[in-house]
Amino acid sequence: MSEAKIQRRARTTLSFHYQPERSDADMARTLEGFARVLTDLPTWAVFAGFDDADRTIARRPSPAEVRILAQRRLQPITDELARRRKAQEEREAEQRAQREGRCSAEEAARILASRGFTPKRFGQVATRPMAASVEELDIDAGTAPQPHWSQTVAYDSPEMEALRAARKANPLMSAGMGQGEGSS
Repeated sequence: MSEAKIQRRARTTLSFHYQPERSDADMARTLEGFARVLTDLPTWAVFAGFDDADRTIARRPSPAEVRILAQRRLQPITDELARRRKAQEEREAEQRAQREGRCSAEEAARILASRGFTPKRFGQVATRPMAASVEELDIDAGTAPQPHWSQTVAYDSPEMEALRAARKANPLMSAGMGQGEGSS
């Protein structure tokens, strides 16, 4: 927007308010301030900002106040442009992914499920990480978990004695089992 248009409109708005005796140089600096602050905005938004200032501000508006009012008028348009830009970027990313052979998350989940990789299957992989094939994963699919080695040896075996000694030496374990330094 041209500085001359802004200065004419600012002069009109300022004429609605009390103006103490001001020199022409002071008025020129004031109008230049309005022009400097508002030149990057569209003409219609600047005029709307001045109109809003005329309606809502009872005192002489500052250039910053007029700019804020003009930006509020621009906000719906800038929001819509940002939404359209984001939608276009998403479309371009989707097209790029299709060209590169990638697919969406839903499509990837469908493909994995069609090949037998379901959450249950991933659970099987977690329980049998050393399985070399799908058949090895399916061998123990329905059976109960294997007992821990400590449940299969005798209570007084050397392995259990070593386990109890290690637990007793660990301060966290002994505190958790109620066998802290003060108890025996």
